[in-house]
Amino acid sequence: MPKYALRKLVRDKLPAVYVELNQKAELRYLKDDEHWQALKAKIFEEANELPETLADKDALKSELADLLRIIKDAATLAGVDMAEVETADAAKTENSGGFLEGAYVETIETKDDDSWNDYFRKEPGRFPELTTIGDAKATFMTGNADKAAYLERMLGLPINHFKADLDEIQSLSLDEIVTHKVKQAYEIVKSPVIVEDVSLGFDDFGGLPGPFVKFFVGSEDGLEKICRIADTLPTRKATAVCVFGYYDGKRLELLRGNLHGTIAEHPKGSGGFGWDAIFCPDGFGGKTRAELTPSDDAKTYATLKPFSALRNLLTSL
Repeated sequence: MPKYALRKLVRDKLPAVYVELNQKAELRYLKDDEHWQALKAKIFEEANELPETLADKDALKSELADLLRIIKDAATLAGVDMAEVETADAAKTENSGGFLEGAYVETIETKDDDSWNDYFRKEPGRFPELTTIGDAKATFMTGNADKAAYLERMLGLPINHFKADLDEIQSLSLDEIVTHKVKQAYEIVKSPVIVEDVSLGFDDFGGLPGPFVKFFVGSEDGLEKICRIADTLPTRKATAVCVFGYYDGKRLELLRGNLHGTIAEHPKGSGGFGWDAIFCPDGFGGKTRAELTPSDDAKTYATLKPFSALRNLLTSL
């Protein structure tokens, strides 16, 4: 017999209905805090079931009725008289208004000594704090503040920075990974965003490890292991690829750059990021990116990373 996991609070008379329908429900009755938490979750469940448009009046009445019942039962469970709730509502509406005008705040800027800063910073997931620099047209989302500062220097344009580690789907396609990341980033800040991702692959190994190079970077002796893989291939030739993603909720742009080179015999150098200590870009005498001077580093990055295309995009907005 089919069996489904519901794991949710239901209306009080539904267990009897299940019996009438010859359905077998595994049932328990919640008490105290557990009951309260389930009621809170029920509010979100019913709110998500509201119709997407205002056209279906019957559905609206039904779902709003569910929400109203939950609110009334929550008041009863908490020992609060609904008349007191309505009095509190009247006072809040008198002071701050209701929600009928559709006022929607995208961002809010406060003074350094504003007491509201403590309130906002207690919940960074709800209220992401943006580092605003000048008249920025997009937010670069990355967990590495140094990368954000570097991008701003290379673009010569002000950008916002928001520190976050985004989910990465497992795919050999850098375009697919960046598309997923930039759309996820947009859902966090609800304004134009930029993300980037890079890959490194052997020319004689079908482009592998490609985006999966990050697993080598993060493992013990991972860079050395990549060097040893190169020993087994016809050549040590490799290609680094970078994709910037821009998304504003409607417009998606993927900007690609690449840099050719070879894999070093062993990791060397102390500069750069990630796998820079094993990648020797063509034209620099066998030095890894981690060994390059700041000026040479900028030259290779200008090839690998499509800064010019990104700059043109941002200045055209």
